[in-house]
Amino acid sequence: MVLVGIVGALGEGKTLTLAYMVWNNYYLKKREIWSNITIYGIPFYKVETIEHLKKMIPEKVSFKQKLNPKEKFFAGDELWKWLNSRTIGKGRKEKQEIINRILLASRKRHVTIAYTTQSLHQVDKRIRDVTDLIFYPQLSVDNSYCRVLVFNGPKPSFASMQRPFYFNTEPIFAIYDTYENPVEIDWGSEEEALRKKYIPVYKNPAWLHYLMKEKGLTKQQAIEYSKRIEESLKV
Repeated sequence: MVLVGIVGALGEGKTLTLAYMVWNNYYLKKREIWSNITIYGIPFYKVETIEHLKKMIPEKVSFKQKLNPKEKFFAGDELWKWLNSRTIGKGRKEKQEIINRILLASRKRHVTIAYTTQSLHQVDKRIRDVTDLIFYPQLSVDNSYCRVLVFNGPKPSFASMQRPFYFNTEPIFAIYDTYENPVEIDWGSEEEALRKKYIPVYKNPAWLHYLMKEKGLTKQQAIEYSKRIEESLKV
């Protein structure tokens, strides 16, 4: 399992790349998806509370789970906000709990974690130091594809640079809402209900707006097109 940081300024494709990783981990690597943003067209668990995080990354697992572990992928958009080093008072203890869980997950709990941030310095040093890969997305001028630079370790350099990868953006834009802000984690002690969700692509408001305003489709045409896009995501 690895810990991946996706770094870049606003509008450079960080969340887009995170969504691509959701698709890759679900369809190609057959992992269970957990996320702090809404995912469309792919079943997922929404992580909104400390208790959800504890369920995703349990402190202890049974012998049976050790023999047959269920691999998970967590998409943490702007996860650094949960780990802000300026967190004081209420939430300090929970912040430490998040850090401990992430450190545990990255090595022993079969959870691959990817987080986005505008700067690595915004992320707690303990998380930075164990980050395995750093991605720098670069959107094409027409936004039709994304090139992602890949570096080993927490300190990107030419010596640690790997081969970049590319992906087409349109089907990936369909699986997350570009208008949505990541949830602020709920520090409350009461456990919220946690259920696997499935939301069709045609219910993605940002995607429908793009199809109707930019591509000139009617609402019904946009829905039918969305269903075809959703089918195209399956491999």
